[in-house]
Amino acid sequence: MEQAGNGPWVLCRQRGAVRAAERRFAGALSTRKPAPGWGRLSIREHVFGSGAPLRRFRSGNGPVADRFRPPPYTVSRNRFETSSRLTRPHQCRRVAALHLHEKKALRGNDGSEGFTLIELLVVVAIIAILAAMLLPALSKAKVRAQATGCMSNYRQLQFCWLMYLQDFNDSLPANASTSGAGRAGYSATSTSWVQGNAWTDLDTVNIRRSLLFTYNKSSGIYRCPADNSTVRDLGTARRVRSVSMNIYMNYLPGTANSKDCWQKLSQIVSPPPSKAFVFIDEHHNSIENGLFYVAKRTSPSPTAWTWYWIDSPSMRHSGGCGVSFADGHSEVWKFKEPKTYEIGAKDVSGLPDHWLQNQYTVQGDRDLSRVFDATPILPIR
Repeated sequence: MEQAGNGPWVLCRQRGAVRAAERRFAGALSTRKPAPGWGRLSIREHVFGSGAPLRRFRSGNGPVADRFRPPPYTVSRNRFETSSRLTRPHQCRRVAALHLHEKKALRGNDGSEGFTLIELLVVVAIIAILAAMLLPALSKAKVRAQATGCMSNYRQLQFCWLMYLQDFNDSLPANASTSGAGRAGYSATSTSWVQGNAWTDLDTVNIRRSLLFTYNKSSGIYRCPADNSTVRDLGTARRVRSVSMNIYMNYLPGTANSKDCWQKLSQIVSPPPSKAFVFIDEHHNSIENGLFYVAKRTSPSPTAWTWYWIDSPSMRHSGGCGVSFADGHSEVWKFKEPKTYEIGAKDVSGLPDHWLQNQYTVQGDRDLSRVFDATPILPIR
C-alpha cells in the first residue's frame, strides 16, 4: 500500500492482502465481544465514522482491536485528508469506501453516472465535426430543392400557356406593358398574361386577374422559391412574382405587328419550340412589368447584334436561373461568363429605384448568345 503523493486517494496494489485484511476484520467484529458498557461498532460506523470518538473492542483483560483503529481524518466538500500515512489494509478500505460513497453521490436518480467534463467536451467536438461535414451537403441539397421547385413552378405556368393556346386557336396570350417614369412606371397591361408590376405589387390581386390564372389558381407558381426580395426593396413584404415572359412572345398584339414578334405557335419555327424560351426567372433588381426584354436581332451575323443585357436573368440557383420553353419542358440555365456574374452581383444601392438595366458585355458573350439563340431574328418570316 502506498499513498499517492499528498493526495486523498490510496493506490492498493496487493488486492489479496486487502481481501485477507477484510476477512480478518470481519471475523474480529463477529467473534470478539465488547466488555459491559462498550458498544460494538458496525461495519458502516467503522468505515464511515460514527460521529463519536473511536471505541475499542475488549476481550478478556485488554484491547485487542488496536490494529483496526483508522487514522484520524477530516471530510471536506470535495476530498478528505488523513493526518498520517495509510499503511494498513483496513485504512485502504476506509479510503476506498469514502471514494465510493462520494462517487455514488454523483450518480443520477436511476443509478447512472453523470458525464465528466472531458466526456462532455468530446461529445461536443464530435457534434461540431459532424455538423461541419453535413452543413455543406445540406446547403447544396437546399439549393437543388429550390431549383427543382422553380422548374416545377415554371413548367406549370408553361402548361397554362399551352392550354390558353388550345382555347384561343393557337394564339399567344398578350405580353404587353405600359411605360412611364422610373421603375414603377412599367406595368403589365390588363389584357396581358399577367398584370401589374412585380416591384410594387403588395399582394396577388394582379396575378389573380391575369389571363393564365384561370388554368392554375395557385399564385405561388409565379415566384421562384429562392426569391427573398421584398416590395420596393424595403425589407418588409415579400414580392409575389419573380417570373417574366420572353418579349417576343406577342409583346405587340395585333396582326399589323406579326413581323415583330411571335403571335401564334405556328410561327415559332426558327428557333423551334424546344429552343424558344417562354418564361424566365428574372433578376430581382431588374424585374418590373411582365416581359423580359432582349435586344433585337435583325441579322444572323453576331457582329450586327447589340451585346448588352436590357433585362438581366436571376442567378439564384448556384449561378443559374429557371427557364421554360414553348414545347412544355423547363430547365435551369447555368451561366458561364464572369461578366454575367459581375452584372448579377452589381451594387445597385446608388441607382434610382435600385434598377439594373442596360448592362453591356463583350461580343460573343456565351450567356447572352444563348438567350439570343432562343429569340427570333427579325423580321419574322
